[in-house]
Amino acid sequence: PDDPGAWLATRGNWQKNVPACNQCHGPGGIGVGESFPSLAGQQAAYVAGQLRAWRQGQRPPGPLGLMPAVATRLTDAEIDAVAAYYAGLPQAAARQTQGAQQ
Repeated sequence: PDDPGAWLATRGNWQKNVPACNQCHGPGGIGVGESFPSLAGQQAAYVAGQLRAWRQGQRPPGPLGLMPAVATRLTDAEIDAVAAYYAGLPQAAARQTQGAQQ
């Protein structure tokens, strides 16, 4: 794929049993409820750091315990790519505000 981060975010990698991030975190990574926070507009270093912490068992698994299993299936390059993809998206709050003004 041309943009591996966008591919992982929107399609996943089913050969490695990695679901699309957007399946849980919502379209464009806007977040869904309490368990799936917004990824859109987060700093790439923050997202990558959290994924690596899950992969290394240094972060609690979270409410549903899904992320450690997903993170262990991602390479460093995939983590960096998907983190950069979400960093480049507008934040969910900014998008909602813009939508209300139109």
